[in-house]
Amino acid sequence: RPDRVISIARKMPELKFLLGGDGPLREMIELDAPSNCVFVGWQKPEEFWSQCDIALLTSENEALPISLIEAQLAGLPCVTTPAGSAPEVVLDHVNGLVTQDFEVNALVTALKKLSLDKTLREDYGQFGQKRAKEVFSLERQLADHLDAYETAIKIRELKRK
Repeated sequence: RPDRVISIARKMPELKFLLGGDGPLREMIELDAPSNCVFVGWQKPEEFWSQCDIALLTSENEALPISLIEAQLAGLPCVTTPAGSAPEVVLDHVNGLVTQDFEVNALVTALKKLSLDKTLREDYGQFGQKRAKEVFSLERQLADHLDAYETAIKIRELKRK
């Protein structure tokens, strides 16, 4: 929902919003965007996140938000809607802020809180980085998947007997 980012940017002209990626809506959204929105296109995650102070996810529907994991690995605090697994990646008031709904004003409030408190941003960013390395690392994901497959195979073998 990049349209939400545009709405938030209008309400927060003191902040600069970087929008990464591309797609069929980009041209229309870019034409409608205020001057504090910068469209950077596709970039490597480490390049994109190194330019940011806070990660923002405005989605209404989301599976596992890889972008938030990438942001946390870069040491950034996050602000997100409660879409899909976002609240499992961003623990509210631990490594970021999760809004209760999808309203622009809720996102603005959360962004204001983090933008005005450098210590809170640093604390959330440090905890998020540590947690992302522990919970979402490649090694952990591979081990969890291997364990799930081994469990499924054992259950299947038991049913065959």
